[in-house]
Amino acid sequence: LVGIPALCAALDAGTPGAAALDVFPAEPEVPAALLTRPDVILTPHIAFSSAHSVLELRRRSTEDLLRVLAGVPPLNPVTRPDG
Repeated sequence: LVGIPALCAALDAGTPGAAALDVFPAEPEVPAALLTRPDVILTPHIAFSSAHSVLELRRRSTEDLLRVLAGVPPLNPVTRPDG
């Protein structure tokens, strides 16, 4: 987690040289301090989404469903943080 003022100060100092963000403190609002910076790339929180990643997500989900229906544990189980 990075505070926006600290990130801007670090960018102004040159370290890091740039930042890419897809999550913001008060979504969906983007902090004004980041909007016009040429050293910051801003994307929506769905930046992972591509045709390939969606197909891969569907493939893995289907494979795990078939495993469970066959009585085999899934390769990618979803667990709750509390157990």
